[in-house]
Amino acid sequence: PEPGAPPDPGYPGLARWFAASGLVTLAFNLRGAGDSEGNFDIEGWARDGGAALEFLASQDGVDPTRLALWGSSLGGATAIALAVRRTDVAAVVACSTPARLELLSNPEDADFPPSLDEWQEGLRRVSPLQQVGYIAPRPLLLIHGTADPMVPFSDAQALYDAAGEPKSLRSIAGAGHRLRNVPEAVEGAREWLMGRLRLASQ
Repeated sequence: PEPGAPPDPGYPGLARWFAASGLVTLAFNLRGAGDSEGNFDIEGWARDGGAALEFLASQDGVDPTRLALWGSSLGGATAIALAVRRTDVAAVVACSTPARLELLSNPEDADFPPSLDEWQEGLRRVSPLQQVGYIAPRPLLLIHGTADPMVPFSDAQALYDAAGEPKSLRSIAGAGHRLRNVPEAVEGAREWLMGRLRLASQ
C-alpha cells in the first residue's frame, strides 16, 4: 500500500468483504503460494481450483448453478483455464491477467519440474490468450490498471479481443497491478458479479 494507506487486508479480507455483500465466498492459496505446499504449476492450480469448486458447491446454502470465479494476475489465468474445463462455472472475473504464460521465468526449485520442456508446454496449453475464447457464452469481466508495471494493459485488450460474448473490459486509470486495494476495481467486480449471478438464476 501507499504510505499512510490502511493495511492491506489481503485476499482473506477481500473474501470477507464479498461475503458481507451476500456472496458466499471461498478464498484459498494455490499450491506453492502463501502457506500452501507444492510447486508452481498452473495446470495443478486449475486442479486445485476444481477441488475448491467441488467443496464450495457441496456446502449448505450454495447454489451450484451460480458458481463464479475471481482471480488476479496468475490467479486470473487460472480462473480462465478452470472455466474452460468446467461447465458449472457461471461467470469469470479476471484482474491484471497476463495474456501469455510462456514468457514466465523458470521455477527456482532445482528438482521441479522433472521435465522443463513438459512444464513449459503445460504453460502454453493453458495460455489465457488461447483459452479465453472458450468461456463464452458465459460472461467474462476483465479488469486492468492502465499503469500496471508487471502486466501491460495491452494484455487485457488482447484477451478482450480474443474472448467471445458476453464480455466486458474495465480499465482503472492510473492503477497498478494489485487491484484488490483499489475500491473502483473491487466494487465494480462485486456489482458485476451480483448482476450476472442474478441473471443466471432466472
